[in-house]
Amino acid sequence: MKFVILLAIFITGIGEFKYQGMSLLEKDFLTYGSIFKKYSNLGQQFIAWELNHIGEYESALKEFEENTKRGYDDKQVVVDRFVDAIEFIDSISKCNQAIFFNEAHHVSQHRMFVKTILPMLKANGYSHIGLESFSPSDTNITERGYPIKSSGFYIHDPVFSELLRTALSNDLIIFGYDGGVRGQSPKDREIVQAQNILKNVNFDYGDKVIILGGFDHIREDTFFSSWEKSMAGRFKEFSGINPVTFDQVQFAERFNLYNTNPLYKKYDKKRSMIPLVENGLFVNPYSKKSFDYYLFHPKSIYTSGVPKWKRMSTKRELKIVEYSYGSSEEYIVKAYYLSEYLEQNCTTTHLIPADISSVREGLNPPLILRPGKYYIEIVDGNGELVFTKTMEVKI
Repeated sequence: MKFVILLAIFITGIGEFKYQGMSLLEKDFLTYGSIFKKYSNLGQQFIAWELNHIGEYESALKEFEENTKRGYDDKQVVVDRFVDAIEFIDSISKCNQAIFFNEAHHVSQHRMFVKTILPMLKANGYSHIGLESFSPSDTNITERGYPIKSSGFYIHDPVFSELLRTALSNDLIIFGYDGGVRGQSPKDREIVQAQNILKNVNFDYGDKVIILGGFDHIREDTFFSSWEKSMAGRFKEFSGINPVTFDQVQFAERFNLYNTNPLYKKYDKKRSMIPLVENGLFVNPYSKKSFDYYLFHPKSIYTSGVPKWKRMSTKRELKIVEYSYGSSEEYIVKAYYLSEYLEQNCTTTHLIPADISSVREGLNPPLILRPGKYYIEIVDGNGELVFTKTMEVKI
């Protein structure tokens, strides 16, 4: 477990981790079976991240929980009311300078939610977005107009890359704040993260910032043994600004029911909601981890292998039917923006797809794409390019 945690630090912080001589920032997208064959020695977390990157969302949940079995006390907890998450965030963000979200790194739904509300937050005066997962070494993203593989490991997820494209189209300034280095203590990492946010955002000039970090980095409590305070706690300490923190992890969907928070099971919501109580903030009774607000996202409902939350954007569906799949073979179908492909001299080596589909026996999900022109690649389980085509998705 310690190895996996260190791996997460280095690939999100400075992107220097190499596996068998290969930079993980420039790795290929592998088929379902190939991921298990190539990365089995790196553990379930890494495999879950890789599955998530190719659209195997349910498999990613399952793999992440492979060695986890959590029980919950039978507590009688009543929530006074739930409010629509987007409406609530719209209201509360107008009078705050810093709004922090967390994510589970293997759950694209968390990124999709943040992506969805970026235009709203921009309209409410937010000027910057800081990402734990974004590499500070990518200094050309604004000029380029889109992320590439070296922009960050988790950004290989097409949903995450679309979040960045949305931020750019809304003129948000993107920066990475994770300055992890070898030998750095967990405490120092949280301190450096907070300091880096303050280096990139000038609150005295009216800047407002959106932060997306992993798991516990936005915690409001101090129940830490080695951190003492999280990044969010250090940010408040250094700036005097109390960030509004939204947790997406505590009441998130799980693959196994025994790992699912009882309140999530009890309150099955059809859209993203936030629990409130009459006297003060809602407190999670099952954990000492504290955040200002908790997001309850809908449980994923799949149609043709695609979750409903992914279909709720303004995108069209495109299913590649020109290539005949073998019943026992695996393929990865990748749709790249044609403009990005041409700008990269007709190579996809460094590009992140607009969407990706994992095809295997019994599973052939459609691509979910905005209207526009795309370059399509299909790669088999041996990594061989077996099909290419330029296509246009029309309104």
